[in-house]
Formats: sequence, structure tokens, C-alpha cells
Amino acid sequence: MNLHSKDTVNKIGKVSLFRTRFINPITTSEYELPISSEVISTVYNLKGSEVRRYSQGFLSAGNYSIQWDGRNESGNLVASGTYFYRVEVKTKGITFVDIKKMSFMK
Repeated sequence: MNLHSKDTVNKIGKVSLFRTRFINPITTSEYELPISSEVISTVYNLKGSEVRRYSQGFLSAGNYSIQWDGRNESGNLVASGTYFYRVEVKTKGITFVDIKKMSFMK
């Protein structure tokens, strides 16, 4: 597989199509990895401060999901409001990042 071809970038980009389901107070984000990749998912507040990080390590190709329970790294429930969910995928010298906006309500 040529990792620099447009077709491959589009396949790696499939992670950008992750779906987010909101069932307060749990937010589930699902994504598909077309090839083995390192994945880091992070939740940020409106100020751009990191709220919670999920370092999933190196994952094989397949479907995955992450659940955010509305808590920060210290385990405290965050305030209701708007947050951003960032997924970073690294594979064979290519880094892909996608960011989605979500709302959290207590």
C-alpha cells in the first residue's frame, strides 16, 4: 500500500467520519481504522484546555469506540456546556487529526 497516494489518504481519512452519540451523561464516539494505527483521543473545553485524554496506543484495523462520562482527568464531573473531541491517528509517518464539537448536559 502506498501511504502517500490520494486513495490511501482518503482511506486513512475515514476516521474523520467517526460518529458521536450523546446519551447524557455518556458520550460515545465510534470510528473505523482502515489500517493499524496509534490513536489518541482528547476532550477539550471552549478555552482549549485539555479536559480528558484517552491514549489508546497502537490498534489494529477495525471498529472502535470511546465513552466519555463527562469527567475530567481528576474524576470530577465537568460543567454543562460545549466541548471538542479530537481524534489523532498516526500511522507510517502520516498523522491525521479530526475535531468534532459536542454538548454536555448534566
